Amino acid sequence: MSKIIYLDTETTGLDKEKNDIIQVAGIIGKHVNKFDKTDKFYLAGQNVKFDLEFLHSWAKKNGDIYLGSYFWWYVIDLYVFTAAAKAWGWYEFETLKLSDVCKTLKVEIENAHDALADIEATKKCIEVFRFAIPF
Repeated sequence: MSKIIYLDTETTGLDKEKNDIIQVAGIIGKHVNKFDKTDKFYLAGQNVKFDLEFLHSWAKKNGDIYLGSYFWWYVIDLYVFTAAAKAWGWYEFETLKLSDVCKTLKVEIENAHDALADIEATKKCIEVFRFAIPF
C-alpha cells in the first residue's frame, strides 16, 4: 500500500512569501526515508497546492533542502474531487469550502480552521469518494 500523508496548514494570510504558517497537522501512516528516491508520501488534503506552496516557502526560509524528498509531486486533493463531482452532477455543493463539502457529505467537522480538525475531516471526505464513487 502507498504511503499517504494527510496535511493541512493554517497561515497568517494567503501570500506564501509574506505570510507564515502558524499551525501544521498531518496524519501519517508510516515514515519515509528522505534519502531514498522511491520512498515518498502521497500528499493528500483540501486544496493541497496552497499548503504545499506554504511548506516550500517555509522550508526555504529555514534552509531545509530536503522537503521535496518527502513527497511525490502529484497529490490526492479533495478540492479536485469535489469540483469534478459537482461538475458531473454527483453532488450539489454550496461551495467547495471544506465546511460546505463536509455538510453535503455528512462528515462532522468539530473545530473548523484548526489544522488537525480540518485534516481529519478532509480524510473522512476523501474516504467517502474513495468508497462511494465508481471511478
